[in-house]
Parts: sequence; structure tokens; C-alpha cells
Amino acid sequence: MDTNKKILVVDDEVKIVKILKAYLEKSGYDVLVSYTGKEAIDIFEKNDVALVLLDLMLPDLMGENVCKAVRAKSRVPIIMITAKTDEKSLIKGLNIGADDYIIKPFSPKEVIARIDAVLRRVKSDNLVNIPVSFCDGY
Repeated sequence: MDTNKKILVVDDEVKIVKILKAYLEKSGYDVLVSYTGKEAIDIFEKNDVALVLLDLMLPDLMGENVCKAVRAKSRVPIIMITAKTDEKSLIKGLNIGADDYIIKPFSPKEVIARIDAVLRRVKSDNLVNIPVSFCDGY
């Protein structure tokens, strides 16, 4: 059974990171934090992360580039959290590999609910892919 509950939060706004970290920890998640894109990629590569919460506007790399780097190595769920409210940005985010897209300002409770929903789907998909063998007793 997959018990990985490690979430990587990537956002350059300290206040947002603190709020998300507090809500995630209260909900039973382990939290890794990054304030830059390069650091996020490094943390992701060195840890077994269940899900990435990713801001699009980071000081060094655009979140889209971080998303592409993660997608090049993994199918781990990515939820973008961003102030970009236009439809074009939302569609682009989903097309490059995000599993969900949340617009700032947001409700931390909604973020937790979306994380839970995405991880349930991933867990369900993994169960479907388990090979099944039948034995007739001989």
C-alpha cells in the first residue's frame, strides 16, 4: 500500500508557503518547501514526492519549466497555484502536465480537498494497474 504523503510546495511567497504548510501538516501530510524553481527540481529529484503544488511565477524559473522538468522524469501529480487568472494560462498549465489549476487567492481547505481528490485518483489508477493472476489450484 502506498503511504507516501510527501507534498512539495513551490512558491516564492513566504506567507502562502507557511499557510499551506500548516494546513497540509494538520491534514497529515509531510511537507517539503522550495522558494525557487531550481531548488524545487533538486528537491524533487532527491525525494519520493507524492504531489507537487507549484506556483507559476517564481524568481528564477517559470513554473511551466519546473512542470516540464518534473514531467520529463515522473507522472507525479502537479497542482498549479497561481495568480494567473486568464483562460490561456490555465489551458497552457493543464496542457504541459498539470493535473489541476488553482487561482490565488484560494481557500486552504479547498487546496487540501483537491490534493486528496488527486491522490485518490492516483491511488485508484495504481490499483487498476496491479497485475492479477488466477490459479486453479494445480
